Parts: sequence; C-alpha cells; structure tokens
Amino acid sequence: MSYTLIELTVLGVGRLLGGSAGVGTVLYALMIGPVTQFFLPRFAYRRTAEHAVDAAGPP
Repeated sequence: MSYTLIELTVLGVGRLLGGSAGVGTVLYALMIGPVTQFFLPRFAYRRTAEHAVDAAGPP
C-alpha cells in the first residue's frame, strides 16, 4: 500500500507542476504496488539456514 501511495503522490505532484497524466499513467500508479508485492517474493534471494552455516565456515 505504501508504494502505491508514493506513486500517487508523485503523480499528483507531477500534475500540479503542469505534467500530463493519461490512463496508462494512472493505471501504473495504482497497479505497481500490488504487482511488486505479488512478484517480489518469487524473485527474492533467500539463503537457507543450512547454507548460511556452510558459508560462515567452522566455528
């Protein structure tokens, strides 16, 4: 939700400064947050505890 809020704020400021906002711009501002939230866990790198211990080396 916060990413969408940031995008909408940027969109509003851009409009106040005289920029144009079409349908695609508004859709992007509304959808980038949910799309990022959906795809980020699928592409995020996670190290398992077992690999973390191996990488740390012997105690």
